[in-house]
Amino acid sequence: MAIRMSMCWSDVIAPEAGQPAGKPLQRAGERAQDAARNDWQDVLALLDCRIPCTGGLVITLGGLLAAMLAMLATCWLARRVRHALVRYGTHHPTTSRTSLYTLPRLANDAVLVVASTG
Repeated sequence: MAIRMSMCWSDVIAPEAGQPAGKPLQRAGERAQDAARNDWQDVLALLDCRIPCTGGLVITLGGLLAAMLAMLATCWLARRVRHALVRYGTHHPTTSRTSLYTLPRLANDAVLVVASTG
């Protein structure tokens, strides 16, 4: 949303005679803060918007976005754990190959299960 101001930029740059130089700039800042506050309230209202579904389940746009972010973070964490275990295997050549094959996959699944139940 655009910031609506009733003053022109020339008032900020060259204030009228007798008016303190900081007043127009202060008013412009206050109006910008009000506009940002109103925009944030609009975003919160949008996130609280309900998505139609069946079975009495209430899903909001914000809840759906939070669930998607949680899933993304979980996948990222699972991938980091898997790569760390593979990296460990490359730096320790005496480690069992079957363990290095199985352990990263089990750790990946464990992270996904723990995140989905929490």
